[in-house]
Parts: sequence; structure tokens; C-alpha cells
Amino acid sequence: MPGDVIGIKEQIYKTPPMTDAVFIAHSWIAKGWRVAPCQPGTKQLLAGFGPYLESLDTAEKIEYWFRARHANLAVIAPVDRAILDFDDLALYDRFCEEVPEAACSYTERTPRGGSHIFVKLVKLVKVETVPGLEVKRIALVYPSLVAGKSYKVQVGGRIVTVDLEETLKAFGKVKQCLPPSCARPKPPRIQTGRSVAIIDKIKDDWPIVEYLAFFEPGLRLTGSGRWLAGLCPFHKDHHPSLWVDRERNTWGCHGCEEHGDVIDWHSKRTGLSLVDAIKDLMDWSGCVRVHV
Repeated sequence: MPGDVIGIKEQIYKTPPMTDAVFIAHSWIAKGWRVAPCQPGTKQLLAGFGPYLESLDTAEKIEYWFRARHANLAVIAPVDRAILDFDDLALYDRFCEEVPEAACSYTERTPRGGSHIFVKLVKLVKVETVPGLEVKRIALVYPSLVAGKSYKVQVGGRIVTVDLEETLKAFGKVKQCLPPSCARPKPPRIQTGRSVAIIDKIKDDWPIVEYLAFFEPGLRLTGSGRWLAGLCPFHKDHHPSLWVDRERNTWGCHGCEEHGDVIDWHSKRTGLSLVDAIKDLMDWSGCVRVHV
């Protein structure tokens, strides 16, 4: 399926007839999004699935959940995309008038009468709360049902690239979020007496699973509950030797024996010293992340 066009139906999986949910799940995956099942008739993700956990990546799993189990379909955006969730229809109408190019992007109407606009991002941004509007990376999509009412395609077609900073100027204050390699204003100096409090705040702002989902979108973690596992990126790992402890906010590898917390990971992956890694994560705190 070319580009981000939604609505072109073709036979993707060998078992006919293809249900809407099965086809739609495949089409989202083809566009680079992940998909996960929710309890039928609800927004509740099934245990073990979600933005930081397992998603559906095989035809057999998709068939099982969306044909046999009739699960609702949730999509999880890549790090460079987002879902603009409007609960306030007056705000949505004003948005469409002021930002017509973004309003032309693929949009769905929610069962409660709101609207979800799916967009690509020119750059990552920090967004303050805007009443009536939420920036998400996960949402239910057509043909999911909640309380007997369906999500519906409101604006069909391509997912448009937008500059969210410019797009949301009329709706809230926005700050550009630069990657670690880019020049940026000098971060606040870390004072010795406050270092422990700052480190604690960094860890609160960046739970290890949120950090990995944001900075390591290609890393697939499996499991549920406290312990997750995946392929370690710090050595040639052919069998999952990376472990992640969600309760203690730590990680380690049974193979290369690297281990630590979110600051240690950021330091190792970026090549920054621990102090510079802390400063870098301070700058990244508040970036657009997942709101379920």
C-alpha cells in the first residue's frame, strides 16, 4: 500500500473473506504503525499489549484477535507521528478553519462525537496542556466499537506531515525538542547539593519503558508484569538476553553484562558522560509521549 493512504482495499492475507478489522490492521502495519488488541467493546488494552509491550506483528496473531476474538483495534504511532484528539468539537472546527492543511489529514470520528486527526511530525515538540485537545500516540480506530457505537472515517486519504509547533500556536505554548546531537541552549548547571533530587526527577520523568519506547522505537520488548525481555542492542544478540525491571526502573543484559538505569542507558547510547546524559534528559523531559 503506497504512502500513508488509507482506504484502498486489497487481499493481504490468504484466508478469505477478509474482515474489516483484519484488513485495517494489516494496512496500518504497512504504513509503519503498530497494532494491539483491546477488550471487545472497550478501550482497555488486553494484558501484555501496549506501547511499551507486545504488539501484533504476524498474520496469525491478527487473524486470532480480530477475527476469532473480535477484539477492538488500537494503533500505536511511530515516534515521528501523533494523534490529535479533540473532545471539544468547537475547538476542532476552529482548528480546521485555522489549519486547513492539517485538517485535510486522515481523521476519524469517535463514538462520543470527538475527532482524531492522524499526522506526521516535522519535528518532536514539547506541548503544554490545551483544554479540549490531547496529543496521543495510541488510540482505537475504525471499525472498533465502544458501547455499541463505532469509530468512523471522517476525512479519508493520506496522513499529512505537519509542523506541530506552528499548528498548535493558536491552541497552546509549544517548545522545540531537539535531538541530543543538535546545538541547544546551555542546560541548567547541576549543583552538587541538588544532584540527587535532579536524578530522581529524571527517573520519574523517564520510566525505563517510556524511555525505550521513545528513544528505541525499534526495540521490541515481550512479557508482562514486572519483567520484560528483548534483544540487547549493545552486542550481537540472537536470543533475548536483555531484561527490563519495570518496578525498579532498571535494565541489564545476561550476555554482555551491561546494566543500570535510564541515565546509564542514555549515556551509553549517545556517548555522553553521565553528567551530560542527565542534562540531555532534562532537556527532553516533557516531550510528546504516549497518553493512553
